[in-house]
Amino acid sequence: MVTTEWIVASPRIPPAKRLLLRGFRIEAKARAGQQQGFTMMETLVALVLFTVVLLGTLGGAATVAWINAQGGKTSRAMLLAQERMEQLKAGGYAALASGSNTVGGFSRSWTVATGPQANTRRVDVTVTWTVPRSGSITLTMVMSQ
Repeated sequence: MVTTEWIVASPRIPPAKRLLLRGFRIEAKARAGQQQGFTMMETLVALVLFTVVLLGTLGGAATVAWINAQGGKTSRAMLLAQERMEQLKAGGYAALASGSNTVGGFSRSWTVATGPQANTRRVDVTVTWTVPRSGSITLTMVMSQ
């Protein structure tokens, strides 16, 4: 049900508030000093805040990606060092000898030295990498005859 209102054109009612059509009311125009939208300054402040938050988020995401890559390199280096350590154990005491090789961007070296006690040898396996940041892992074992 549509209610009908009539506003009489009187000098006390401003023209913007007078009823133009029966059953419909028009919105009053904003008075001077009232705001009907965002100012340019408010828009710029909102844009700056959005940019700061966005850059912080992207910086955090980049840091997480870098840490993840570094952690992946550390894990892979540990596996390569353990693998070489197991190969040296499987070869036996008599076959122990120093050496090095490169596996998938990782440099792997092992040194065999006299152990802390008689008839023992100390074996150090070191795996190094350079990308995304250089690092190294060293495992040490002592083998006896």
